[in-house]
Amino acid sequence: MFFNIKFILYLNFFTIFFNLGFTFELTEDLKRGDFWQNIPLTFFYKKTSKDPTLDELTKTAIIESIEEWNKQLNLGPVWYFNNSKTANISNSNIIRWSEDFERETGYTATNTMAITIRYSTPPLLIKAEIILNKEYTSLYHLSNLKLVLMHELGHTIGLDHSNDPVSIMYRSLSLNNNSYQVVTFDDIQGIEQALSHHIEFQLKPLNLNEKSTNKIMNCGSTITKNYLNPAKETKNWQQGMSLFYSIFIGLIPLIFFTIINKLIAQSKNEKFTQNIKPRK
Repeated sequence: MFFNIKFILYLNFFTIFFNLGFTFELTEDLKRGDFWQNIPLTFFYKKTSKDPTLDELTKTAIIESIEEWNKQLNLGPVWYFNNSKTANISNSNIIRWSEDFERETGYTATNTMAITIRYSTPPLLIKAEIILNKEYTSLYHLSNLKLVLMHELGHTIGLDHSNDPVSIMYRSLSLNNNSYQVVTFDDIQGIEQALSHHIEFQLKPLNLNEKSTNKIMNCGSTITKNYLNPAKETKNWQQGMSLFYSIFIGLIPLIFFTIINKLIAQSKNEKFTQNIKPRK
């Protein structure tokens, strides 16, 4: 019995759609109903070292990573960097370096570049903190630090790790000018979903009697382990890889069922030939 060709095509299109539309993940606190009350998120840089060169590098990386995200999204500013030296940042969203990363965060310092912490008093997300690992010296290069900050900024708004290895939100990042990870179409979908989530939940009344729990959500960004870095290509090629990857995965069922159909057809033809008796 042959597989229905329409069924095969429907299955194929569904698989492609599934890969294109659901690669991103939202964080658990967003899934349970927590939301940011104010967008854009304003970030401050907190100096934790006596190295003015590193401070200036970090500020430049913050500005460029926020500008890159906002430009790619084309939704208006989602993040904003306040470089004021006189601002009170005690209860604000901050980006800082940690001198003793492993002791402070509990993440291994040798292969963890940064973590993002979101503090909440459900259902409100009240602030976010990006902690950079000062022991990880590869972050002292602008391109590396910018890549990591873009990844962590995605976590602050509510994006979890993506399953797409090309995505800026993939669980491991490739550094030192070999990175092919960029803001993909899927990342943009994820940010839009997260933003609509915040807007949706702002319409719901707050439960003022709910006990404050000040829960912390951690997410560590680790270096790439056993991952090949292809030669550096153009940005258009990099962004196209996400679409190519999803379409390729989606074509697998079509190829599989086509082969099965041919094998079944060949088997039936052979049986039919064997059953034909020559006339005497």
